[in-house]
Amino acid sequence: MLVRSGHNSDRGNAERIDVTQANIDAGNLSAGAVAWFNMMHYASRGYPQVLVDLSKSGTGMGSMLDDDDTSRDSSKDVATVALARAEGVEPELAVYCWSNSEVSASPTLREQRNSHLIGRNSDGTPYDFMNSDPSTIERCIIDTIGRGYRLLGDSCKLVLMLVHPKILTASQTYDPPYPNHRYDKEGGVLYGMPKSNSYPAVPVRKEFPAQPCLDSNGAKIGVSQAVCLFGD
Repeated sequence: MLVRSGHNSDRGNAERIDVTQANIDAGNLSAGAVAWFNMMHYASRGYPQVLVDLSKSGTGMGSMLDDDDTSRDSSKDVATVALARAEGVEPELAVYCWSNSEVSASPTLREQRNSHLIGRNSDGTPYDFMNSDPSTIERCIIDTIGRGYRLLGDSCKLVLMLVHPKILTASQTYDPPYPNHRYDKEGGVLYGMPKSNSYPAVPVRKEFPAQPCLDSNGAKIGVSQAVCLFGD
C-alpha cells in the first residue's frame, strides 16, 4: 500500500493507493514505486509493505518542518502521517534520501540537520522549538528527547540514504581511484564527484549515527537510491 502525500496527489489531499495491477495500469503508481514494492516484497518474503510518501520536489528539510515556510505546506505532511495511522500503520523506518536539495547539508550533516532529524543541537543538547526566531522549525522527524515535537513516533528508526559510492580522501584523491559513474538522460557517462561526496562529507556523515542518543534508535547510513536506475 502507498500512502501518497497531498503534495503529490491530484486531489491535493493524502490518499491511500493499493498496489494492484489495475492501479499500475492506470498510472496511479510510478515505475519507481512499483520497483520499490517489488524489491521489498522479495526481500521481506511477501510480508505486507506500506510506503508513506512525504516527498515534495524542490524543497528541503527546513521547509518540511517549518510551518512559517511558504514554499511547502507542512500540514500536508502531518496529514499524510495521520492517514497512515488511520489505516493502522505506524511508520517504523524513516528514510532520508534527499540527494539534490539537501546536498549542501551533507558535509556538515550534524551541524545542519541534527535539529531537523532528532530534535537536538549539534552538541546533543535539546533544540529549542519554542524560539521566536522565524527560522525555528516546529517539529523534527523523531524526537530523541521525548518532548512530543515529532512527525513520526519515538520507536521509528532513522536511515540516511546518501550519495556516497566514492569519496575524496584528505589528500583530495579519489578513493577508490575510478571515475564516479553517473548518467545523463541520454545515457552518457558523467564524471566527477557530487558536492555531497567532497571531503570530509562521508567521514562526517558516519559520525552522525554514532551519537549516543541514537543507540536505541539504530540509525544507519545507507547508499542512496541515486545509484539505481528505475525505468528507462
